Order: sequence, then C-alpha cells, then structure tokens
Amino acid sequence: MNLRKYFSNMKDYDTNDMLSLMGLQKRSSGDWVVPMLTGIGAGMAIGAGLALFLTPYKGAEAREKFKKGAIDAQKLLNERVGQLSEKVTMLSEKMGITAAVEGATKQIGTSPAKVSAPSTGIGGSGNGNRAY
Repeated sequence: MNLRKYFSNMKDYDTNDMLSLMGLQKRSSGDWVVPMLTGIGAGMAIGAGLALFLTPYKGAEAREKFKKGAIDAQKLLNERVGQLSEKVTMLSEKMGITAAVEGATKQIGTSPAKVSAPSTGIGGSGNGNRAY
C-alpha cells in the first residue's frame, strides 16, 4: 500500500470528506426539529387517547365535559382572534394601509366585519351531522 500517495492528498480533505470516508455525515443544526415535533405530537395524541379511555366518568358525562371544554376553548380562541384583529387594525391605521385593506375587501366582495371563522359543529352550530 502506498501511504505517501494518501498522505500527499490529505491536505485537500475537509471535515465532510473525512466523515464521508467513515460513512458518516455532518448534521445541520435544524435536523432535530422535525423529529422532536413529531414525537411531541405523537405523545400528545397518545396521551389524549389514554385520557379518554381511562376517564373515571360515564360516557355521557365525559362527553358533556369534553363538549364544555371545547366550547370554552372556542370562546377563548375567538377572544384572542378578536384581540389580534384589533391590534392588526390599529397597526394598519398607524401605518396607513387601511385603504389598501378596504380596497382588497371590495374586490373580494366582503367586508372585514362579515368575515367569520367556519363553523366547527361545537355548541349547537353546524349542520347537526355528528359522528361519535
């Protein structure tokens, strides 16, 4: 084996070349984000499923508590969206882009006040088709 040949080319190698010779590769700093979020999402789904199966309440009572929690969450979300909408409106007025927003809504054919979130079927709204 001619070692001088290999050592003479050694100065041309960088970290990635050496790692690839060993069958490895350099990881970027963002490689851990997607697997972590996938693990967190799977853990939340498994935990929610176990909580529903292991609840100490009867079926009707558990559904009622779940429905109440969903309605409360929907109300909180609507409040937060309303607050965010007010802040965006205030900032747009300060920046002078309110006229552009009004012009865009005229082209669409709706006013900002008429735009609402789609119905989720929680709390008596929706079409009544529920699959339990």
